Amino acid sequence: MIRALLEAPPMSELNEQVEHAFNFRGDVTFSLKDGTTLVGFLSNRDFAPHASLKKEPFVEIYFPAGHHEEILLSKIASVESTGVDHAAT
Repeated sequence: MIRALLEAPPMSELNEQVEHAFNFRGDVTFSLKDGTTLVGFLSNRDFAPHASLKKEPFVEIYFPAGHHEEILLSKIASVESTGVDHAAT
């Protein structure tokens, strides 16, 4: 019973894409469900909803122009690693 409580639920395909993009350490392309495309550096992700903060799961993206934004995970259709992985060079 204790082991079952400690095991994380399986990740969705989108969560796996976000996790891969987070570990990529380069610019990624986010395709949003409304058809918008965003390119930037994924600096943070949080898959757990926070009822006390009234916050849904989100990602934090830094854009080449220098500003950053939080995007709700529910608005993202897919994520692709499209830039250079600076950690691999």
